[in-house]
Amino acid sequence: MTVALLLLFQAASTTATLPLLSPPAPLLPKAAPSAAPIVVTAPPMLTLSPPAPILPSWEDALVEQLRSEDRMVRERAIEAALAAPYALHPLTGYPPLVGALWRNGRRIQAAFWFYVFQERSAAWALADDEGRGSGAAAVRAAMNDQLGQVINPWTAGDVSAWKRIAARAVSYEAKVPLYARRPEAMTQRDWLTTVDRARASYREQLGQLQGVDAAAIAEARKQRGLPTGSLDDPGPDLPDAWQ
Repeated sequence: MTVALLLLFQAASTTATLPLLSPPAPLLPKAAPSAAPIVVTAPPMLTLSPPAPILPSWEDALVEQLRSEDRMVRERAIEAALAAPYALHPLTGYPPLVGALWRNGRRIQAAFWFYVFQERSAAWALADDEGRGSGAAAVRAAMNDQLGQVINPWTAGDVSAWKRIAARAVSYEAKVPLYARRPEAMTQRDWLTTVDRARASYREQLGQLQGVDAAAIAEARKQRGLPTGSLDDPGPDLPDAWQ
């Protein structure tokens, strides 16, 4: 703050006959050199920023694109998924992949990945049935029913092709690294044991498919007016690496 200096003035008065002597002017202290003013800066106002948005994971974003109504968006998402199938959760990632392949006219490939889904998700359902999961069995059953109602009758139009697709899917699935996570209630050792058991059970079911009478199925389909002998609009065949 600036200190104000008070200046005192003494007025002298005189008369014609008797002069009056004024007392000497007081000696005033010298003013202190002016200091730089003290500037008090108010603290900045506290502004609350909105919380950063929770960005979807790569997998969540990919699943959304697989379900897109835009064919080209789905096609790009399909290629991204096929490049890293181990990064997709068997229960939430594979069904959208199967659906996108089917919608884009890649039906034989959709059937292949449907059977990969069945085998890969079987361990999650088995763990759930044994009390170490969190609803995986119900999710798998719902997806299996929804997709199977479309794919199984279609592949049954050519039983030899059906057997070939399923056999290659089972072989390929075993070569793909497992999904990074596992049911929380299981140790790594228990999980790997469960995976082996689930694969063995699924391959036993596949053995039953390999033993079906193709002629009998073809005759039954003919009687119901269903196509037989070849797959309807199969799209691109399976790549050589998928086996």
